[in-house]
Amino acid sequence: MSSRLWNATMKSILMLCLIYLRAAAAENVGDLRFAGNGAKSSAGRLEIFLGADYEWGTVSHGGFDQKSANVACRQLGYEGAKSFGLAKNSSFGVGDSWWTFLNDSRCTGDELHLLRCHWSAGPCARCDHSDDIAIECSTVALWAVPYEGQVRLIGPYPSKGVVEVYLKSEWGGVCSDNATFTETNSICRQLGYTNANGIDYGTYGGIIWINSYHCEESQECFTNCYHYSEIGKDWAQECSARYLAVSCEFLSEGPVSTYSTNCQWDLSTNVTVTSSFLTTTLVLDPTTSSSLLPSS
Repeated sequence: MSSRLWNATMKSILMLCLIYLRAAAAENVGDLRFAGNGAKSSAGRLEIFLGADYEWGTVSHGGFDQKSANVACRQLGYEGAKSFGLAKNSSFGVGDSWWTFLNDSRCTGDELHLLRCHWSAGPCARCDHSDDIAIECSTVALWAVPYEGQVRLIGPYPSKGVVEVYLKSEWGGVCSDNATFTETNSICRQLGYTNANGIDYGTYGGIIWINSYHCEESQECFTNCYHYSEIGKDWAQECSARYLAVSCEFLSEGPVSTYSTNCQWDLSTNVTVTSSFLTTTLVLDPTTSSSLLPSS
């Protein structure tokens, strides 16, 4: 092999390694994905990321039921699960990771995040990959019929991306100027996480619905925060198009959200109203950028 070809080959390998490391560093604890033969964004063998010590692992069927499957699909941005079962009996096949997680999981069905359910901590010592779960989610997005004040993230992983709020029949961004971790914690809690672990901004494009705001640490809905500017006006020019992006995480010792109400806005009075079903969403984007912002 010539030195030029060798150098080019090594450069390609190093670039692939760098891309892999950047992508691997971008996941947050509790992120879900579908894997396996023929997996797609709405179906596959369910895998969960539980931190750098474990990386990605499969999910055990122990205790896993329709409620658990619905929670997993909602976390990935779908309205629920069409079916679930053992991955070994599906085309997706079993996993090849070191770990199998979430044995003896029990969900009420109202959770927005799978780690909100009860489950046995750590890897399952008595499980093997014959226990892996596969799911087929409904292809209807959870945000297909959004409510006023609904929040979603557009980005490389379910737990991070540009913040969008649904107002006046249109999705729009949030200005990043007032954002501290107190404000972004409220956004993340509305999405079913415990807190934010990253703040970013960029020129994403489109409307900016929310400009000047302040949240208290205890607030679990971004719509319950104090909003000092007119809600429903496009503030993109005043904000210089600095769109807020956040990274959310789940910590077992973090605050627990209330699931019995949603965070809907009544724009006629600029106060929040409650509803009987929580439909805050996450949006999955198949990019692998380590940035909080979607790749262009």
